[in-house]
Amino acid sequence: MVVFYEVPTNTDISYTVIASGYADYTGSVNIAPGEYGWVNVEMAEPVLTFIVKDRETGVGIANAYVYLRDGNHQMLMQLGITDSNGILTLSGLTLEPGEYYFDASASGYEVLLLGYPFTVTDSSPITATITLELQKGFVLPPT
Repeated sequence: MVVFYEVPTNTDISYTVIASGYADYTGSVNIAPGEYGWVNVEMAEPVLTFIVKDRETGVGIANAYVYLRDGNHQMLMQLGITDSNGILTLSGLTLEPGEYYFDASASGYEVLLLGYPFTVTDSSPITATITLELQKGFVLPPT
């Protein structure tokens, strides 16, 4: 709970609640003269969401792989595989401060290398929504 007192009245007051290990919560409150106000805040785990979609159609690509590279373009890890809607959600992902890239690949599409540059400024869990668009490419015939 956030309590407001001795603040200007009849005006929107913006606030941000920050708690270690949770996503920041931002909102505003307007308090009438002579009153005090409070806001119940539900803190949520930080979530990093990837949306991998077809560049031409905008449709999500199921079973696409999402990768992480460091600032020197070295592969660090596969982060996961998208669901049937082309979405991969990770909670609580932390990285050391530095430069990173998110890549994606999927069957029937060109690999997206160094597709999304991302800067980490501190070791807090990452909260973001990142869209990666893949271009259809040469598809090998089944063997």
